[in-house]
Amino acid sequence: MRHMRLIVATAGILLGGCLAAGGGLLSGQSRLTVPPPAPVATQEHVVPAADSYVEVPVSASFDDLRRLADERLPEAIYDTTARPIDVPTGKAVGDLHVRRAGATTIRAAGNRLVFSVPLSFTSRIRWEGEFLGLKPSTNQTPSGAFALSISLLPSFGDDWELRTSPEISIEWKKKPALDILNQSIGIAGVLENLMYSRFREEAGEIEKSLNESLRLRALAAEQWRALHSPVRVRANPDVWLEVEPRNIYKPLVGMDETSLTVTLGLIAGLRVIAGSPPPERVETLLPKFAKGLPRSRGVDVQLPLSMTYVAISEALAPVWKGKEFYTEGTRVTIRDLKVYGNGNRIVVAADVKAQGRGFFSRTEGMIYLTGVPVLDPKTETVRIDEFDFDPSTLSGLAAKASWLAKPAFVRSLQSRLVWSVAEPLEKARESIRDALSKAVADEHFVLTGKLDELTLEDVAAGATHLDIRASLKGRLNVRYAPHRK
Repeated sequence: MRHMRLIVATAGILLGGCLAAGGGLLSGQSRLTVPPPAPVATQEHVVPAADSYVEVPVSASFDDLRRLADERLPEAIYDTTARPIDVPTGKAVGDLHVRRAGATTIRAAGNRLVFSVPLSFTSRIRWEGEFLGLKPSTNQTPSGAFALSISLLPSFGDDWELRTSPEISIEWKKKPALDILNQSIGIAGVLENLMYSRFREEAGEIEKSLNESLRLRALAAEQWRALHSPVRVRANPDVWLEVEPRNIYKPLVGMDETSLTVTLGLIAGLRVIAGSPPPERVETLLPKFAKGLPRSRGVDVQLPLSMTYVAISEALAPVWKGKEFYTEGTRVTIRDLKVYGNGNRIVVAADVKAQGRGFFSRTEGMIYLTGVPVLDPKTETVRIDEFDFDPSTLSGLAAKASWLAKPAFVRSLQSRLVWSVAEPLEKARESIRDALSKAVADEHFVLTGKLDELTLEDVAAGATHLDIRASLKGRLNVRYAPHRK
């Protein structure tokens, strides 16, 4: 009997000690102590912005061109003395004079630019002939009035020089004629030949003057360099438009009722950046003209977004905090969960309390799972793929709680790790669209039009936040209107 009491007392002491040891042997509970994933350096995730078509127009009003023509065109257009004149009979020699009779006018006729100038013709002509043995002669002063038009078809060669393909025409208001032996002998054709020869030279001078006035190659090189600097499109908060010029197309010439416009087509990457201005890009030289025409004249503005891991953890809290998971006889309660980045992966650090099938299958502590963020553009959500326990966590579970390391638990947790980016996306979309649609960045860079289509393109894990790459597309008219010197 005394022996039995000793056994019971000894058992009681051992049992009490175990219970007092904080959970002890009868509870079967163990404390997980696994290290977090080994740090991996985060590589900067930079994707080139998509191609956008940027117009660089250089305009000259018809008033400016008219003044230029008037400055270049002298009052005395043509003067000659003792010039032989071809007549049907006899011989004629005359002093011929052509003068301007008014201001130059300029108009667009289809895709041609037409300069017209009113001119007057005066002359003193001596005619001598022979008729029935007689040698009649006469001195006359025929005069006339006409408008001379030079029609130009502007285009550009690979050397940046403007070509005009001039065509000359004359419209007579009053044709000059000689009265010889009571017959009217017209001399308008003679004068036309002289004017055609004279104004072919003048058309060449006009072409030269236009090239000197436009300075297109020098202007293009200057603005190409300028585009390497970021442009502020909004202040408070600052929003910058970064331009990466990539290619240039041969200038296109257009006309309306009041002006001639030469438009350079640039292909550039456009990226919106909030906050501090991005650094100036390394300047590149003006390239040769690209072949053909651009595939699209639309604009695609890269719109970088970010979502901090703190915000992501808070967004996920209602889904997992205090929630219990039941999988294959295992009950897991997630007491806390945090998300952070490590290299190109996302780490989910979960503080769990787990109960397996057996009485002794209990554990608690931190576990770590990792995966790759994936963007779903249709639902505007981010999920985690390639999701599994980190190797350090697997080692710890193998030693103390192998029953927890089950694929079913990973899949169950993974299905709840989905969060929406719709709200920050909509805020950014409205902010940038409003800024770009109304912006006049400065007196040079003008943006008008509408951005309609938003596209989510990619996501990547950063050190402190999740990077989301999106783009706003539309028919936004991006025009660079430089000052002309």
